[in-house]
Amino acid sequence: MKAKVNQIDNTKEWFVAIVLFIMTSPYFVWHSPIRLVSVFLFYGIAITHSSKISQKYVGGFILLSFFYFLVAIRYGLKPSMLYTMLIPIVFLINKSFFCRCFEKFVKIFAICMSVSLFIYVLVVVFKINLPYSTIVPLNSLKEKEGYSYLRYLFLICDPTERGIIMRFYGIYDEPGVVGTISSIILASNKYAFKKNRFLIPVFIAGFFSFSLFFYVVSIVSALLLFRKKNAIYVLLFVVIVIYALSFIPGADILVFNRFSIEKGIWLGNSRSVGGYDEWFRQFIRTPDVLLGLGPGANLLYNKGGASYKDLITNYGIIMFSIYLFSLIILITKTKSTLRERMIAALVILGYIFQRPFVTDVFMVLSIMYVLFNNEEKEGNRMINFPNKV
Repeated sequence: MKAKVNQIDNTKEWFVAIVLFIMTSPYFVWHSPIRLVSVFLFYGIAITHSSKISQKYVGGFILLSFFYFLVAIRYGLKPSMLYTMLIPIVFLINKSFFCRCFEKFVKIFAICMSVSLFIYVLVVVFKINLPYSTIVPLNSLKEKEGYSYLRYLFLICDPTERGIIMRFYGIYDEPGVVGTISSIILASNKYAFKKNRFLIPVFIAGFFSFSLFFYVVSIVSALLLFRKKNAIYVLLFVVIVIYALSFIPGADILVFNRFSIEKGIWLGNSRSVGGYDEWFRQFIRTPDVLLGLGPGANLLYNKGGASYKDLITNYGIIMFSIYLFSLIILITKTKSTLRERMIAALVILGYIFQRPFVTDVFMVLSIMYVLFNNEEKEGNRMINFPNKV
C-alpha cells in the first residue's frame, strides 16, 4: 500500500514537472494557449497541495502578495488583472513537494538541453545540413520586425548570427533564457556535479548561451562555495577558456565586446535600447516616478529592451521598493549560511535586473526554488561550510 502511495506521489510530481517545463515556453508551445493553461493548472496544484506558511516567511509573502494586488489593480478590468491577482496562490504550495517537483523539472530540462546541444554541435560546429523549418519568434516585437528563426529538432537558431560559434538558444526564444534557467538550477544546487550528473548538461548549455548573467553567477558562486584550491582551479579554467575563445572568429562579438566600455556606456548591459537610459534619467526627476506610468508604459520608451528600470517606469519607485523589500525579507529568513544568502541575493536581484517580468509565474517559482531548495534538502538544518566542495 505504501509503495502504491509513493508511486502516485511520484506520478504527481512528474506531472507538475512537465507543467513547469511548459511554463518556460519551449518553442513547441509558442503561440499556443497551453502556456496559459499550464499556469492555471499550477494554481490548482498549489491549492490542492497547500500547507501552512512558516511564520518566519509570513511577513515577506504578505508584502509580496500586496505588491501583486497593486499590480493587478493597475491593469484595471482586464484579463491580466485576474491572472496577476492569482499569482500569490503559488506561495501556498507545500515547499517540500514543490522542491521535489522542481528537481524533476531539472531532469527534464537537462535531458532536453543534452539533445539540443548534440544538434547544436552537428549544425553549428560540423555544419551538417539537418532538416529544419522556419518559425515566428515568441517575442511579438521580433515578429513585427520580420524576424524568423530556424527550427531544428530541439534547437532554435538565429539565421542572422554568423561565425564558427553562435549563441546557444536551445529550445527557447533567446539564449538569455537558457543562461538564466541554468544559473538558477546550478546556484540552487551549489554546482554539485558529483551528486547530480544532470547539472553537467545544464552547465554546458549555460556556458554556450554566452549569457553574461550566467558567467557572473557561476564565477561568484565558485568563489563563495568551493574550497580555495578548487576556486582557483575554476578561475584558471575560465582564463584558459577565454584565452582559447580569443582565437575563434566571432567570439569577440559574443564574449569580449560585452565587457567593453564605449563612450562611458558598458556594452554588456544591453537591457536598454533607443535612448531609454537618457529618458529614464529625466523621468526619475518627475512626480510620475512615484507611482509609474502604468503597465506596458516601458514599451513606449524601451521597445525591445528588458531592464529593472521597466518596473519603475510601469509601477513607480514605491511599488518597486515594496517588491525588492519583500524579497530581501524572504532571503534573510531562509535557513542557510551567509554565503548561500549572498548567492540567492545575487541570482534573484540579477534575475530582476535583466529579466524584470514580475508577472511571469515561472519567474516567481524560480525565485521560490532559489530560496527554499537548500533548506528542504538539508531537512531544515544549517549547512556546515567547513565541508565545502
